[in-house]
Amino acid sequence: PETVASRGTTAKAIAASIHSPTSFASLLTGRYLPTHGVTGFDTRLPESLYSLFDAEWAETTFVNTIGSAGAEDPICDVLALSDDARAATVPEELSEPFVLVERGQGGHAPYGGFEGSAHEYFDQRSRASLETLRAEYASGVEADAETFLERLDQLASAGLDSRTLVVYT
Repeated sequence: PETVASRGTTAKAIAASIHSPTSFASLLTGRYLPTHGVTGFDTRLPESLYSLFDAEWAETTFVNTIGSAGAEDPICDVLALSDDARAATVPEELSEPFVLVERGQGGHAPYGGFEGSAHEYFDQRSRASLETLRAEYASGVEADAETFLERLDQLASAGLDSRTLVVYT
């Protein structure tokens, strides 16, 4: 949305995979599946493979806002993140430079305000019109754009907006 694009440098990208574990592994290592080997939630990045979370030049945190805030995210296990690298919210005590990777709901099913799993969403929407599905998808993306903008405001209020890399998915 323009509300996001107008805030700074943004990039539209195509995921390395339609499956979250493989996509996150590629996004955070700069490598594709044949190199990182992550095929699903039951595989882990090899310790020998550098990821953004290994950056010695910055503090790093992964925040999950899919579902209930702070819910345990299996992506953390795929990325072999330590407990120190995982957070329910952005930590209050941060220093620059800082890298924030946040996994938001956005265009990930279930869409809109549905309270349940993606499987339940599609099961209950099996007879829904295309217009309904599009409207709920757009609603989910807009709500997540608002969450992202709130995150940027939070970082600015903490004085962390000039040397912070935000990867928001």
